[in-house]
Amino acid sequence: MDYHISSKGFELREAQKFSIDRGMAKIDRLCKNFESELVHGNVVISCHQEGTPVFTSHVYLELPGAKLSAMATARKFGLSYNQALKKLRTQLKKYKESLKEY
Repeated sequence: MDYHISSKGFELREAQKFSIDRGMAKIDRLCKNFESELVHGNVVISCHQEGTPVFTSHVYLELPGAKLSAMATARKFGLSYNQALKKLRTQLKKYKESLKEY
């Protein structure tokens, strides 16, 4: 699976990039039944700073026959990204279950 990482309003640090890579590796393992050339991901993290920073994470996944997306907002980068990733994993599991029914 290939994926793209982008940030808006701040510069991603190496530890944050590592966290994103680790999370997308988990998603990649869930996508092992799909051909890797057909699975594409996109991670967009934005930071809005009005006093205390607020992070919004958008995680998109394009699969054969489906486009999944999840979003979460929190005051910390890790919370925001992990919540969005959890939502995406739930959607992906439901999508895979729906494919088994056919």
